[in-house]
Formats: sequence, structure tokens, C-alpha cells
Amino acid sequence: MYQVVKLEKEDWREVIRMSEYAFQKELSDEEREEKVKALENHYIIGIKEQEKLLSKLHIIPFSVMLEEQEMKMGGIAGVATWPEYRRKGTVKELIRNALTVMKKENQIISFLHPFLISFYRKFGWELCFYQKRLSYLKEQFQKLGDVSGYVKRLQKDETDAVNAIYNQYRTKHNGLMKRSKEHWTEKVHGMKAMYISEDGVPCGYLVYDIKNKTMRVKEFVYLNREAQRGLWNFICQHDSMLNEVELTVRMEEDLDFLTVEPRVKQDIYPYSMARIVDVEGFFREYPKSRMTAPFDFKVTDQWAPWNQQTFRVDSEQVQIIPEESSDHLIECSISSLTAFFLGARNARFLYETGMINGPVSEIKRLDDVFQSKPPFLMDFF
Repeated sequence: MYQVVKLEKEDWREVIRMSEYAFQKELSDEEREEKVKALENHYIIGIKEQEKLLSKLHIIPFSVMLEEQEMKMGGIAGVATWPEYRRKGTVKELIRNALTVMKKENQIISFLHPFLISFYRKFGWELCFYQKRLSYLKEQFQKLGDVSGYVKRLQKDETDAVNAIYNQYRTKHNGLMKRSKEHWTEKVHGMKAMYISEDGVPCGYLVYDIKNKTMRVKEFVYLNREAQRGLWNFICQHDSMLNEVELTVRMEEDLDFLTVEPRVKQDIYPYSMARIVDVEGFFREYPKSRMTAPFDFKVTDQWAPWNQQTFRVDSEQVQIIPEESSDHLIECSISSLTAFFLGARNARFLYETGMINGPVSEIKRLDDVFQSKPPFLMDFF
């Protein structure tokens, strides 16, 4: 008989062994010890049969920014099953259990990096985060114009100033994770350079590496146009040692339009998914000051029954109401609700594609009232 259990320290070696097999990455002894240390921050659940571990799933606690509001997020990671036990419904049970755990931990939203988007859509997660990749050849390295500030290359432990820039940048997007000093030094890999204005104010940074005459910019973050120009000009200064630059940027990035030759290679990559874990808790924390009249949402969620309710939301409170008491009901799945409130899709798109239903006047009002910030996620977990 299968049992869903919380995995404790004595199980961690087997957890790591399963990850090595499933994700096809053999670790050194030193790397395994580092993994054991990292697992102290994970809530790991597994399915056992007669003490044998069959499947496991990790929940990692994070904090993310949504509409300038800090929210607790449960990151789903390390989902794996030994091959002889696959397609027996073990992952389904782990996901159902994980939603209950996250609700108890007040993690009202969850992110994950999917191996297959269609698989996690079945469980209520929706594609919310994309990344854009711009590729510039050497002959396209042309500066944007002079700037009055300068760029300073940083040592690995110089993280306070870039974290301050990052925290300001977070308020302009939905989804960016809060980073500790340890996160910067252990999880953000690569060289760092910071743009500093003429007045001595840090207002942009790069995280990048250089290998085989290619620079890969992993984070291109700026708070104003001057910093955008200054950072790009710094990249162009590497022309004698590079053949190509590849930048991973937010979907709204307009650097290509500003450069002399905008016709550069661009790739759009579906990056990560999100799911509201607790609708009532989410609505209580989500900023609602722009609401002048209530909205009524009938939510369907077969995996988290506490969300299968009709919610009335106004600027001051969240209520669970009888469905029949509403004459302006908006009906949606948990995944469509998530896509809308994270800013991944607007209400008009969701309505036109049949993902939400309701009076046209309410659909229009949704887009008028909730003008969400663009979703963006840089971290991988």
C-alpha cells in the first residue's frame, strides 16, 4: 500500500540518488554534500511502499513580488519517480498533497519549471513567464551614445548594491523572487558589472559569463535609460574578444529597437508556470485599492477543493457567497484566474478564447481595473 509521507534527513541520500538518475546528472561527493545542506530548506514529500521510496517532490519556500506586494510562494521542484513505478498515479498524489502543504504554510501561490507544460496544466498551473533571447553578432556591436556615468566590475561578494537595484526592479514586475545575500553568492552565477551614474548612484547591473568568444548575459537590469545605454556600451567594449553576445531579457525589452541594426536573432522561450494555491488568501493579500465595485468569481479547481467556491471581492474584503446570489458572475478555472492576476493574459484574451465566461461588461471592467505589471522571472530552482 502506498503512503504519502514527509521525507526526513535519513531519506535524503535516496532523494539525491533518485534526482541523479531522473535528471541524468551524476554528482561528485562534494556536490552531494552541498545538496544535503541545501535540502535543509526544502519540504520534501514522497511516496513509499514498504519503506521503499517510489516518488518524491520538493517544496522550496520563496517570497515573490506581485503588484508591489510581497507574497509567500511555494516552488515545486525535483519531481521524480523511479522508472519502474511511473504511470501509476504517484505524482498526482504528490501534487495533491503538496497543494495542501503549501496552503498550511500560507504559500498562497506556487511556481514551477515544467519538464512538460501540458502535464502541469492538468493540475492547475499555467504558463505565465516567458524569456526573450537576443543574439548580436560582432558586427552589430554599436554603442547607443555617450553616457555621463561609468561601469564598475564587481567581485563575487559585492552584492549589496546590485541587490538594492534588483529590489527596485522587482517592483516593476510580477514574479521576481526576493534574494538573500546567500542567494546572490550561491545561486546567481557569473561575473557582475554595475552602472553608476555621474552622481554616484548605482542604477543598473549585468550578470554574465564569457566563454569561447561568446558573452552570455543572464541578467540585464536597469532602472533608467541611461543605465540601459551604459550597460550596452560596456558590452560593446568587448568587441575585440567576442564573436557574439546573447542576452536573456524580459519580454518587453526594447534594446533591439534602439540599436543601429534591429534585425537581430530573437527567440521567445516559455520559461515557467504559476498557480494560485489559496484563492481566498490570494485575494486578501492582492492590492485592491482601484476597485470601486465588487467582482464575483466562480472558480473551478478539482485539485484544491477549498478553491472550488464563488468569491466576492471588493476593495476592503473577500467573501464566499452562494453562486445564485450573483447577477454578474465571472466563471473561470484556477489556471485562467492565475494567468490574469499575474499579468500573463488579459481578460479580453481569456474571454475570447473561452477560458473565462461572464458578462462582457464585467470582462471589460476587469481589464480596466486590474492593469497588471508584466510577469518576469529570472531565477531557476
